[in-house]
Amino acid sequence: MLVSEYPRAAIEKSRRVTMSSLKSVLLVLLSVPSSAWGASELERGRFLAEANCSGCHAIGPIDASRHPDALPFRRFSERYPKGTLGETLAKGVPLEHPDMPNFLATSSEIDEIVAYIVSVQP
Repeated sequence: MLVSEYPRAAIEKSRRVTMSSLKSVLLVLLSVPSSAWGASELERGRFLAEANCSGCHAIGPIDASRHPDALPFRRFSERYPKGTLGETLAKGVPLEHPDMPNFLATSSEIDEIVAYIVSVQP
């Protein structure tokens, strides 16, 4: 039987099942700890920074921040004494500027982000 001969309802049901299955697979993949993917702590930290911070902050060693009030990562050591950045992230990032989004991270994600930030300090 050709696909065109299937009733439209059967095709739509098949599509919904496929999308549901895809969503389930994605949820499982997203629940796997990042360390299981074999990336280094710095790579995971950079990925997290790109996903959560790069909309405003310059996260690399030479780029410019997109938000005029967002301190580039490479200058964080000027504002946050050594060893306090992880604690600051764990408490929740203080509102440095009015439109800064709330950012919550797990302890391992905080360690990864801090490791990356430390890596870009001059």
